[in-house]
Amino acid sequence: MIQTPQPSYLSAATVSGLLDLATNSWDDSILTDIFEPRDVNLIKRVPISPGYIDSWYWIDDIRGIYSVKSGYRRIRGSVTPLISGFDRWNNLLKLKIPPKWKTFIWRALTNTLPTTSNLIQRRLDIDPLCPLCASHVEDVSHVFLCCDFAVVTWHSAQFVVPSGAGLSFPLWFQQVLTTMDDDAVTRCTAILYAIWSARNSALWESKVPRPSTMVALADKALQNWRNSHITSSSHGLIYAPSPDAHSYNRCYIDAAYDPDSGRASVGAILLGLNGDFVAAIIL
Repeated sequence: MIQTPQPSYLSAATVSGLLDLATNSWDDSILTDIFEPRDVNLIKRVPISPGYIDSWYWIDDIRGIYSVKSGYRRIRGSVTPLISGFDRWNNLLKLKIPPKWKTFIWRALTNTLPTTSNLIQRRLDIDPLCPLCASHVEDVSHVFLCCDFAVVTWHSAQFVVPSGAGLSFPLWFQQVLTTMDDDAVTRCTAILYAIWSARNSALWESKVPRPSTMVALADKALQNWRNSHITSSSHGLIYAPSPDAHSYNRCYIDAAYDPDSGRASVGAILLGLNGDFVAAIIL
């Protein structure tokens, strides 16, 4: 790499200005006037071939190839999502919630959800008003904290959350993580996802569900996730039974892997209503 500082008067200069056009070689006098001795030696080691013809090269791509995506970035500049000081990423990753909920919360925290305000910034010609209340421009804080639908949903859930007044969504959610226990945080996440689902229903289906319905769906989704989530036990890995599991057959499974041989095995046993043996399999 050239280490000589570039003189301001040469900011628009090209490499051809360093050549002796009569001999098709580097011009020693120009190189000596501009560059340090180390750089002069390096430059003179670069071969010159006057047979080459100029071609277009896109500076924002390592291969020099233009793309619409790189052109768009060049016009807009580098955009960094606003996270407003949120620093509880480890707490978010440790939440025992469905992966799609984690992705959804991450998008809300980084302001990358397709709210109307974000879509307008991307030059989309759309109605800026919130699909749920149709009275305010929709951003992340509005849809989850300030929208009338969201306020009624939190009230219907009988869920006391930190006030969102004057707070961005990232700072509000950070308060949720620091002031609530794990069960409350997980239910809060489920309700947030339900509010976003209701927003999408209003946008794409022109239907606004009842807030109480969305709360019930959120609680049901969370309960289903917990019931189907694999937990550890002294007998290996099992599916955690639901509260009414006594009325169904129960299936216990376990697996093993030998890293030395690369072999794996899995086994399952099915028990009846009274714990009686029904069937088993080992693979």
